[in-house]
Amino acid sequence: IRLERVHLLMGIAEFEAAEKEACAILSSNPLFTKAWETLVMLQSRMGKLDQALGAAERAISISPNNAGNHVLRGTIQLRREDLHEARKSFMTALNVDRKNDQIKHDIWNAYLGLDMVDEVQRDFGAYIFSSLTCDTLNNMAVAYRRKGELARAVEIYRTALAKEPDNPKILYNAAVAYMNRKQLPKARELLARALGNDPGFEKARQLYEQVNKAHARESE
Repeated sequence: IRLERVHLLMGIAEFEAAEKEACAILSSNPLFTKAWETLVMLQSRMGKLDQALGAAERAISISPNNAGNHVLRGTIQLRREDLHEARKSFMTALNVDRKNDQIKHDIWNAYLGLDMVDEVQRDFGAYIFSSLTCDTLNNMAVAYRRKGELARAVEIYRTALAKEPDNPKILYNAAVAYMNRKQLPKARELLARALGNDPGFEKARQLYEQVNKAHARESE
C-alpha cells in the first residue's frame, strides 16, 4: 500500500515526497526489490543518476536473475553516457532471460529514447533486430527521420510493413518519409492503403489530399 502511494505521488509529480516515502519503506524493509526498482525510476526522473544507479545495484544484488533490473541499470548507464557499462548490463539481461522479447524491446527503446539509433544497431542489431515489433521499428524509423536519414527510415518502414502490411500507422508514417524524399506517388499509394484499412484515419486523409494537390500541380 505504501509503495502504491509512491506511484501516486510520482503520477502527480510530487517527486520529493515520493522519494522520501520510498526511502522510508526501504529503511524498514531493505530487501523489498520492487521498492528499489521504483526508487531507480523515480530518481532517474529527478535527474539523480548517481543515486538511481546505486538503487539499481541494490535491486540487482537482491534479485540477480531479474532481467528487468539489469535493463534498469543499463538505462541509467546510458543516460550517464557510460556506453560500455550499459552494453554489459543489457547483455547480462539478455543472457538472464533469452526468450523474453519484452526485454529486447526495452533495451532497444532505451537507446531510441536517447536518439542513439546508430549505437543500438551497432551493439545489438545482430541479437535483437529480427525480434522487434512494428511499434519498435516505427520508433526506430522516426529516430532516423529526425536525424534526416530518410533512406534508412524508409528501409526500416519496409521491414515493418513486411511484418504488418496493413498497419495504418506504419503506412502513414512511411508515407511521410516518402513525402520528405519527394516521392509523391509512393506516398500516395501508402496513404490510400492506410485509408483502406482505417477509413476514419483523419491525419492520413488530410495528408492524402495534400499529396493529391501537390501531384496535380506537378502534372500541370
